[in-house]
Amino acid sequence: MTVSTPVLSPAQDRHSPGSVESISWARNLTRIVNTHWFRCALIAAVAILIHSPALQGQRIWDDQYLAHDNPFIKSPLLIPESFRHYLFLDSLSAHYRPVQNISFIWDYLFWNSDEFGFHLTNVLLHAGSGILLYFLLRQIFASFLCNCVPFRHRDAAQKRMPWISISAFLVSLLWVVHPVHSAAVDYISGRADSLSFLFAAAAWLLFLKARKVSRPAARISLYALAIISALLALLSREIACVWIVLFVAYLLFVERDFSFRRRVATIVCCALILAAYAGLRQLPG
Repeated sequence: MTVSTPVLSPAQDRHSPGSVESISWARNLTRIVNTHWFRCALIAAVAILIHSPALQGQRIWDDQYLAHDNPFIKSPLLIPESFRHYLFLDSLSAHYRPVQNISFIWDYLFWNSDEFGFHLTNVLLHAGSGILLYFLLRQIFASFLCNCVPFRHRDAAQKRMPWISISAFLVSLLWVVHPVHSAAVDYISGRADSLSFLFAAAAWLLFLKARKVSRPAARISLYALAIISALLALLSREIACVWIVLFVAYLLFVERDFSFRRRVATIVCCALILAAYAGLRQLPG
């Protein structure tokens, strides 16, 4: 007696338990990959992996003085002194970077003279900068492409155009692995660039976040934090002036959802930040 084996139709096969589980698994994976936390974790992991060889590096060039012999990194109690001196005490160079010296203070507190800890801070600063770049590019790309959408509704508009976030992610991923950053990451004293960018990007993001907040107290707090962060960027490295210029250009020529009064007020705040920085530069000597 011959027993016939039932043949499943394509429609029945698609709805088999194994097929349903595969579809569900693929959807869950896609959902995870599209989350911000996964992309941020991937950016950080790639940045750390690419620059991990630097963790075994030794002190070179200015590192011996700035990250070892410098008397102002020996105790957190000397943080105020960092604002009263240039980066090098016995040099004609007038680099005023107290935030860089303060970062060395905390490294010395936790790691003493172990170069590994100083290099680890550099790598983590670079990874954090890559994450902030991802969020900043999302906002800037949206400003270019969704200018007609009110600022507070940009996030909803971005959800309908997921390729904006994907583009920001890919550019940030390329940025963290690009060899042009080798000196800033692998060279202990080069962290001034990472610090400057980290605080500049944070200031930009805080300003944009304040634009979306409806409560006046929260908005004012975010604006204040943005101002402080911008000043810290300048106190990390002078190149932060370029980021302020780029921010003003973005405000004037890219972002249209700002009234004339707010544009003027923001530019005045930028000028006051630069004036405060110039005033602090007068403290040494």
